[in-house]
Amino acid sequence: MEALEYTDVAKRLLDGWSKEDPLLAVNFNALAREAGHARFNGHWMPALRPLMEQAAASLGVKPRWGRGATAVPRADGAGEVAWTEGVTGTCR
Repeated sequence: MEALEYTDVAKRLLDGWSKEDPLLAVNFNALAREAGHARFNGHWMPALRPLMEQAAASLGVKPRWGRGATAVPRADGAGEVAWTEGVTGTCR
């Protein structure tokens, strides 16, 4: 499942979400787009929460970019870090 940006997770925490909520970092709008909707409707949450929690537990929540990144040694020698080729292109 696609993760939110860190700033959006921080906003949810400020809005009262629990750090232990299994859906804290889930990008609901990305899920809605996959289902053919422009945005996630908050009214759907009560019905969908149990299914989304099960999906998050089974699939995990990962960033949109670099999900299959290769681990490479860190320059400071303190373990490994995920690395991908740079993303290039033009903005529209």
